[in-house]
Amino acid sequence: MVPLTENTVNALKSYLVVRCPVSSEIDALFLNDRRMPLRHGPLYILFRRLCREAGVKKPRLSVCHLRHTCLTLLLQEGADLMALKKLAGHQSVRTTQVYLRVSQTQLCEAMKKHPLG
Repeated sequence: MVPLTENTVNALKSYLVVRCPVSSEIDALFLNDRRMPLRHGPLYILFRRLCREAGVKKPRLSVCHLRHTCLTLLLQEGADLMALKKLAGHQSVRTTQVYLRVSQTQLCEAMKKHPLG
């Protein structure tokens, strides 16, 4: 189970209202126009198009960067590393650490807490 914010729940409810009905055999949340689960290729193409429309010019930006950003922002807001590991579905904390980016501000704040600082 993945914890969701109230905004996310509301957005998903709105999406489900307009999404085409599907058979009970399909358990995917996001579907293509043929009512089949959305695959990685078309999702990547959609993401790239939305980036272009938003004026994002970074050439190698991908859907995976959203995952990195989410985990990094949660870390910056004080989320526990073990909670992030579980949220990401990682088996090892080492894998989670690969996703995280520590900002210069965080490094400065950490040094301020040093006993000799």
